[in-house]
Amino acid sequence: MKLIIITMLFSLSILGLSSQTLNDLLQKAVENNLELKELHSRYEAALTKADQVSQLPQPSIGAAYPTQSPETRLGPQVFMVSASQMFPWFGTLGSKRDVAISMAKSDLERIAATKLELFYHIKNSYFNLSLLAEKQVILQEELELFNVLEQVSLAKVESGKSTIADVLRVHIKMNELRDRIKILENQKIDHSTKINQITNSALADTIQINFQNDVAILSFNLDEYEKKLSLDHPMVSRIHSQIEASKQRQLVNKGMNSPRLGLGLDYSVVDERTDADPEFNGRDILIPKASISLPIFRKEYRGKNKEEEMTQDALEFGKQDLISKMLASLLTQKSKYDNAIIKIDLANEQIETTNSVYEILLSIYSSKGEKFDELILLQDQLIKYKLDLIGSKIETHLAKAQIDRITDY
Repeated sequence: MKLIIITMLFSLSILGLSSQTLNDLLQKAVENNLELKELHSRYEAALTKADQVSQLPQPSIGAAYPTQSPETRLGPQVFMVSASQMFPWFGTLGSKRDVAISMAKSDLERIAATKLELFYHIKNSYFNLSLLAEKQVILQEELELFNVLEQVSLAKVESGKSTIADVLRVHIKMNELRDRIKILENQKIDHSTKINQITNSALADTIQINFQNDVAILSFNLDEYEKKLSLDHPMVSRIHSQIEASKQRQLVNKGMNSPRLGLGLDYSVVDERTDADPEFNGRDILIPKASISLPIFRKEYRGKNKEEEMTQDALEFGKQDLISKMLASLLTQKSKYDNAIIKIDLANEQIETTNSVYEILLSIYSSKGEKFDELILLQDQLIKYKLDLIGSKIETHLAKAQIDRITDY
């Protein structure tokens, strides 16, 4: 048994040398997470659309070679070239650019929102890994206490004050504790894999915890949270960007349904006449042109404008619903935090009282061989209370992580 303890202490010392803090893992996720890289690429791609949509329509160029040359006073036309350019209404191209920029801003806010989600999942797994490791420590400590109880039981059997049944019952409890320790070790795999996936590390890598499980410090002000969320939460800001894009689409729609101007030039190559010699004989023809398109049919424009108005209303309702749900979640997590604090105080009292009773019963059993059943039962209760204590402490960190998931941006 001493060899086991020495081995564990040595292992813990090695782990301490290569332990990873929570901040280390969060930074690693920012640098390596594949989903964030994908979203950054999408954002950069969206930014390029601003230049794509804000350019003029392509000019139109045409050429003609008549099979029978049209005659003019100055000679026959033998070749014609034309060029034209349409110009959208003033401000239309700028509105198109603004739409693209607003949509790119929406993608940028999605990156910030995704980062909050990834950070939460890392924290959740990290705290659960810490909880599992602490449970193993507690069970190992209890295993040592049962080892002491085993020695006392053996002494009672030798003195004739107890039976071998007491020793066997202790062995059963010790084997149960060893199995629970192994199960806890296996449960770590799920949380380690989750962290490794988010940080884009080898999935089988072991996460070494560097965390002091004290009660999480929480400062909570619902009114301040509501102001902050309404102003600049990434998901709320994303909706603001979508609303702004919708308003800019209305301006684009207005521009597209306004008169469009066109400028052009026709040029004809003219041969000289051979049957006469008028002044400017064979002079080419140059014809400047101007045109305007009149938006007479307005049904599509009015329908599109109404669609955008309804889209803005829907987005506004969605924003208010999102804020309401986030505030409700904050209150829920605050309640969980407060309940955890209550359970911590209760567990501390239970542990203190149970330890005192355990010492009394152990003394009675050591001297008289009595109260063994109560001693085993009390030992089980003590394990439960200790596990409840560390579990409640972790609950404060998990509740705070949920609150940070909404507010820490």
